[in-house]
Amino acid sequence: MISLIRNQYLVLIFLLLHGVSSFAQSDSMINLKVRDSLIQQKPVLRIKQFIIPASMVGYGFFTLLNSSGKRLNQTTSNEIVEDYPFFNTGLDNILQYTPAAAVFGLNVGGIKGKNNLKDEALIYAMAMGINAGVVFPLKKIVRLERPDQSKANSFPSGHTSTAFVAAEFLRKEYGEVSVWYAIGGYAVATGTGVLRMLNNRHWLGDVVAGAGIGIASTKLAYFIHDRIKWKNQQKRALIIVPYFLNNSFGFNIQKLF
Repeated sequence: MISLIRNQYLVLIFLLLHGVSSFAQSDSMINLKVRDSLIQQKPVLRIKQFIIPASMVGYGFFTLLNSSGKRLNQTTSNEIVEDYPFFNTGLDNILQYTPAAAVFGLNVGGIKGKNNLKDEALIYAMAMGINAGVVFPLKKIVRLERPDQSKANSFPSGHTSTAFVAAEFLRKEYGEVSVWYAIGGYAVATGTGVLRMLNNRHWLGDVVAGAGIGIASTKLAYFIHDRIKWKNQQKRALIIVPYFLNNSFGFNIQKLF
């Protein structure tokens, strides 16, 4: 019995040492591979993700600065008023938050998305903060009069930007679960923008720019969240690697910063 246990112990030691020596000749090589794997997971801000939202914001400014863009704003508004002269609804006040509410509802209902409920709340709050930090200063700087002439704070559309923050939030969390979540969220957000024009509260350029700002705000919030999470993981990273070098056996313990 003792002999059997001893043999099994020797086999275990042999397999351990053989496994270590087969993929690395030194502890430094192992550490290098671990470091490389961590570096590869580092979140990177990819500019191509912002091409579409930036183009949408650019179009909004085009309608502000270019005479043909201004005419398009005016003719679109005139046609809406002509076709729907008595249209009035408050549904856009609710729809702007609906995709975000769906994210939290799905999570509470047991359908898991990309992140847990706490991280989702942090990301959404961050996205809304970025969105507000862009929209409200622009309203004060541009001072574009609304189509109904009620106020000079039309550009960009805050309702639309909020709706597209929520739509992109829903897409990021549940788009991989089902593409219909993403489609539904963007349909609701688009509907919000359309209702803002039907209510004669915004120009076409306001709505398009607001959508671009909302999408970009959520994308940026996810990058910031993932970067912070990655840094926290690095701080907690502890490497314990067995080594066999120069006829000596031991463990290399290293904390990554």
